[in-house]
This record gives sequence, C-alpha cells and structure tokens, in this order.
Amino acid sequence: MHTPFTAPRRVRAPGTIGLIAPSGCISDPPILDNGISRLEARGWRVKQGANIRKAWKYFSATDAERVAELHEMAADPEVDVVMAVRGGYGFSRILDRIDYAALAASGKTFVGFSDFTALNLALLAKTGYQSVSGPMARVDFGDGDVEPLMEAHFWPLLTDPSHDTPEIPCEHPHGSRRIEGIAWGTNLTLIANMAGTPFMPVFDHGILFLEEIGEEPYHVDRCLYQLKQAGVLDRQAAIILGTFNGYDRNNDAAKRFTMEDVTESLRELVTCPVLTGYPFGHAAEKICVPVGGAAALSISASGYQLQFSSYNR
Repeated sequence: MHTPFTAPRRVRAPGTIGLIAPSGCISDPPILDNGISRLEARGWRVKQGANIRKAWKYFSATDAERVAELHEMAADPEVDVVMAVRGGYGFSRILDRIDYAALAASGKTFVGFSDFTALNLALLAKTGYQSVSGPMARVDFGDGDVEPLMEAHFWPLLTDPSHDTPEIPCEHPHGSRRIEGIAWGTNLTLIANMAGTPFMPVFDHGILFLEEIGEEPYHVDRCLYQLKQAGVLDRQAAIILGTFNGYDRNNDAAKRFTMEDVTESLRELVTCPVLTGYPFGHAAEKICVPVGGAAALSISASGYQLQFSSYNR
C-alpha cells in the first residue's frame, strides 16, 4: 500500500494530549472533567486549551480565539496529540485563517470527528498532512462508559505502524475482492459543504467513509447526489457507510424513503462497491479512520475487513 501524504510522528505513549474547543462550547463541565480524568488514568498528561471552558454565543470562543488556541497547541513542544473536546459547528468559519503549514510542520496527531472533519479535509488539501477521524475528550471519554472497541482501535493509530479491523458483517451484492486506496471522510454534510472549495482534497482511488447524525434519509441522499454531480463519488475505489442516526425513523418522510433506500440508490449511482455497517459516527462504538492513510479493503461474501497503515512515522 502506498500513500502520497505526510504522516504525523508516531507517539511514544503515554505522552501529552492537548485539548482544544474549535467548535461549540461545553455546557456540562463535569462530563469534560470526567473525560480528562479518564485520559489521565491511562497515564496521559493533559494540557487544557484556553477555550475549552469558555462560551461565546454558540461557540467556545470568538473565531480569532479559536484559531489562536489551535495554533498554540500546534506550537507547544510538550504536546503530542491535539484532540477536540466536542464538535458542533465552527470550523467552517475559520478555515481561511489557519496556518496549515505550521500544523503539518508540528508532526502532531490532530484528532476529532463531526465538525472536525473540516480540519481533517483542509489539512489534507492544503499540505497533504494526515490526521485522525476519531474520539473527542468530552464525547467519547467523558460521557457514559468508554467503548472498548473505540479504545482498541484508537490508541494503535498513535503508536503502531499499522493495524487491522475485525471483519464487519455486511449484506452486499459485490463479489469478493481486495481494494487498496486512501482512507478519508467522514462527516457527510461537511464533505458536501466543502466540495468545490480549496479546502476539499482531490485525489483518485479513495476509500470514502461517511457518517451523519440528525439528518433524514432524503437529506443524506441529497448530499450524495451533490458529491456525485461534483465528481467526487466517481473518483472513489469504495464507499463505506457508518452510523446514520439521530433522526425520527417514524415520521412520514423517513418511512417513505429509508436509509436502506438511500443505500440502494447509491449503489445504482456509482460503479465502486458500497458497504454498510462500519462502526463509526455519532455513537460510542467507533473504529477510527486515519484520514489520508493507506487502507486495504478485503471484501468477502459475508462482510469486509480493513487494514490501515502508513498513518504515522
């Protein structure tokens, strides 16, 4: 497997995690505190960014303050991993203010999901630097039980040169095969919103991971058609659908046009394999995705398995 992108430094764990709040504000500090305690209990040192306990309108802080926090964590020589505390909305407002070269030169691992997808994609587009679509401090380590599957597949992304997922059951119409490509994604709305902007990476033979929350199937379908018409879907070697949740499955629109209908429509829309059931998204159970890393996808009659590599150095 080969990737043309630049990987972050391999972390000698436990190191130091720097926490940032690049999007929404934290409304429940005790849950964040719980997440910090759990990270520290694993032996990690935690540095708290300037904004993680602040609030400005919907956001954690002003646009300028959130950019400054990100740059400060990237420049801090003690920090190995820069992790978001939560998602929401906010990265789209600051994409044109970020010093991507400085982030890439830091060699650090940047990790988060949901709204963090904007940074995952922009880093890849602007510098070819890889990052991780993975857990966030308040969401995945502070709220409820920590999911063992998430931890089993997150920490290796920081410390190991490669790792495999378990076989993921999936009913599909595709024949058995092996596909190699570049792993990327993950939040569908962010990807659709960024299409056509200078912050959207463009490359061939991608393995595209998609997930979403709070959007009815017709909205998911609309975003997929946007990506098809923008030429994004036709460049993919495979498309893997994760968790699509948080909408009312019993309302009339969702009953008349289901996520199963969306998947069937997508398979008619593209020539590459479309697989379902990947445990990633707005749920505790998640297998993280190295955005820009090499991936080998092995499809069998009963499901599929992934091998990730070249995501650190």
